[in-house]
Amino acid sequence: MNGLRSSLLKYLPPNRFLVPTVRRVAANIVNRPVVGRLGGAVSEAVSFCNSRISFERFGGLVSWRINPAQELAELRRQAALRHEEVVILGDKDIPFVLRHFPSGEPDARIEASIRGKHVWLEYLICAGDQGLQDRGLLEGLLGAVARTRVKSINLALRFENDELEDQPVRVSREFLITLDSVYRVRRLMIGAADDRELQMLPLRSLRKTFDELFEAQKMLNSFQPRTEEMTLVFTGNNHEFEQRLQSCLASERTTAVFLQPGERAANSRLLGALRGKRVYVVHTNRTGPDHYYRDKFFLEDVLATLKWSFPQELTLINLFYPCSRQERKSLPRTPISAKDWAYTMEQVYRISAAVFTDLHAPAIQGFYQKPVEHLTMKRAFVQPIAELIGSGSISRPHFVSPDKSRTAEVMRVARLIDETMKREVKLRDAVVIVRKEKDPQTRRTTSYLIEDLSGEDAIIYDDMVDTAGTFCGAAAACRKKGARSVTVVAIFGVFSRVPGEDFNGLERLLRDPAIDRVIVTDILPLPPLNVTDVERGKLQIISAAPIAASAVERIHEHKSLIGYEFDEGAGG
Repeated sequence: MNGLRSSLLKYLPPNRFLVPTVRRVAANIVNRPVVGRLGGAVSEAVSFCNSRISFERFGGLVSWRINPAQELAELRRQAALRHEEVVILGDKDIPFVLRHFPSGEPDARIEASIRGKHVWLEYLICAGDQGLQDRGLLEGLLGAVARTRVKSINLALRFENDELEDQPVRVSREFLITLDSVYRVRRLMIGAADDRELQMLPLRSLRKTFDELFEAQKMLNSFQPRTEEMTLVFTGNNHEFEQRLQSCLASERTTAVFLQPGERAANSRLLGALRGKRVYVVHTNRTGPDHYYRDKFFLEDVLATLKWSFPQELTLINLFYPCSRQERKSLPRTPISAKDWAYTMEQVYRISAAVFTDLHAPAIQGFYQKPVEHLTMKRAFVQPIAELIGSGSISRPHFVSPDKSRTAEVMRVARLIDETMKREVKLRDAVVIVRKEKDPQTRRTTSYLIEDLSGEDAIIYDDMVDTAGTFCGAAAACRKKGARSVTVVAIFGVFSRVPGEDFNGLERLLRDPAIDRVIVTDILPLPPLNVTDVERGKLQIISAAPIAASAVERIHEHKSLIGYEFDEGAGG
């Protein structure tokens, strides 16, 4: 204890008011019982100044051996005394549906009411890449439970084999804090699939211990000299875009490299010290079940490594926001995963600020308490479209909104082109809307237009294209109304595989005879293509790296983004 206090105090200036506070925090850290081993597999050691405090068997363990059946019986007995009910999630009375969207985002729905009840859930996490999907679906399910006013959530988490540290989902403190802070799990029991006895952990005391440790270190950092050096950390999901972004930045900027996730476990390693530096994590979450969960949890592992490197600032540049289509409860007892992701980034991984690009639902910015910069890549399309208009490939441009909800975004793009080309005919006044009707019997969607487009060149714009069904329907509707050419423009090329088919959304667009050209940015890596050279010639890729690099530099230099080359959504 004396050694820890001396290590703490030697970094502080002589201040008679601050010294007792640090001594009290240090005493709480050392004397509070903390978890040393989870299932006999995980041993944590935290770097604190120049000292290392071993959490293994330090002050005793706050876990004990317990039988799940006995624990469930005891929970039911206590609930009966208070005239409350315990329900088993997944039982015949409380079924649930777990699946993922074609892009990889988790989707969960509970098929019965659980309001005001104690929820018991036993969940198995498999090995390998399947374990990453299992954890993502678990978080989606817990998000749906947490959105309902339940009394408590009790989770019995089982792994496929005994060696927990070899699992693709490591039982780390960040995972425990996420379960506690985001999903409000009251009790967590961890064990192997073939072990009837589990370890049970009360999460509140564990989180408070780590919070005290982190706040004490942050207080020490406030008295250390700080630099204005910028460090970029690339997660490696889109190498071509990352290389373009790095080349657009000043040459003196340094870059820290992280290893790619391994075959069985997300494992990042920091090459170089980041203490006191301003760190920017550049991440693009790929889509599809094979990548979505893997990239999401690898980013969490990277942020966990950075958090305990004690940088001056930690800014997340998440160009494609995960769970972007889950910003609200579309149906009862479904998760608001975008909100849970925001809470995890701020409360668990301690990011200082966030930078996003063209959020599918701009209201997601309100989920964050920390500063958020919402950039747009619409300007990346101004020059290519202006060149098509100038060359005569598009002589009479007419913008088309594929859905009535995207009309405002389409008009903004038209306004940007008007301002750039100084056109007398305002494109923003020439926006038509594709109307869609769904047959309640066949569930098939039909797209149609009321306006006449004879001799016009249709430009269909949206922020995201996935399986491309909406775009193909809109293109066919434009052709029926006499459009001379059809150009598809989108910022994010998700391009998931079309359900029931052997081709993806990009191949669907390129093979469609109604579409003349497809323009997308390079933020998301493109899927492999199986098309002819003529069809491949329809595709034009626009780099978003120059705009992203300009934004990062201006943020780092404390300059305003308003009125520069960003939309009105950018911060002051």
